[in-house]
Amino acid sequence: EARTYDALWRRTGDICNLFQPEECWNFFRHAGYVHE
Repeated sequence: EARTYDALWRRTGDICNLFQPEECWNFFRHAGYVHE
């Protein structure tokens, strides 16, 4: 359980490692964060 700012960012990094870069790109694109 992340109880500090640094621990939260470390856990966020751990979660990001579960996904392929293309999956992340698609998520941001479909969420409207990427303009094509």
